[in-house]
Amino acid sequence: MWLAITRAQWLGGQELHVLLPEWQLSEEEVIRCNADWLIARCYAPHEEAGCRVTAESLAQLGLSGLESEAINWGDLRVVEVRAFGSAWEVLIEEASPDCPALAAYITGWLNKWGWPDVLVRTEW
Repeated sequence: MWLAITRAQWLGGQELHVLLPEWQLSEEEVIRCNADWLIARCYAPHEEAGCRVTAESLAQLGLSGLESEAINWGDLRVVEVRAFGSAWEVLIEEASPDCPALAAYITGWLNKWGWPDVLVRTEW
């Protein structure tokens, strides 16, 4: 199970990877895992479906506006993270290219965790 980590934690852990190289993740992988973790947080346990996104699960995260965006919650995921100099692009599939609340949610947390220059793009 992945738990989100900050950029400072990732950088600080790099010295451990000399001893345990199989645990080393690239910065791209950490950003992807963090963004996927943020997406997973939108889901609530559900008796019949296993889990699903509800207005209540989004409200618990303070995500107003997300319920009205065109998102395929059944397959929403990060498919690519790319570096552009010191900036990062996170590509999320199964959401309309116009999902400002979803992009702001992912960008906001990645910014707080130490990645200040992040662009989140969504596409079907």
